[in-house]
Amino acid sequence: MDALTALEKVYVEGWSVTALSDANTAGSATKAASSGKAHYITGFSALVSDAATAATPTAVSLKDGTTSIWEELLPASSAIGTVITRTFPAPIKCTNGNAASINSAAAGAGSKIRLNLNGYTL
Repeated sequence: MDALTALEKVYVEGWSVTALSDANTAGSATKAASSGKAHYITGFSALVSDAATAATPTAVSLKDGTTSIWEELLPASSAIGTVITRTFPAPIKCTNGNAASINSAAAGAGSKIRLNLNGYTL
C-alpha cells in the first residue's frame, strides 16, 4: 500500500463539529482557530429538528472568523427532517488563524436546528 501524502493524511483525518440549537434560538457549531493554520471547509448540513420552522425562511451561514462567506435559507415552514447539505468539490479556505463556523438564525417556536460542519486544517 502506498503511503499517503501529507495533504491526503490531513484530509482523511479531518474534523467535524456539530451543535443543536435551543428552541427558537440562534445556533452555532464552531471549529476553534488554530494559530498560524487555516481551516478548509469541505461541507456542512443544517437539519430542522423538534418542530417546523417559522413562516419566514431561516438563515444559515458559514463564517470565516466573523465574516460570512456562504449563506443559504431553510425554506419558510420547513418540516421536521428538512435538511440543507452541501459538499464542496474544492474546499473553502478560511483565513489563517480564524475560527470556522456554521450558524443559524432562530427558527421559530419549538424549532431547533442541528448544525454540522466538516473540514480539515493545514
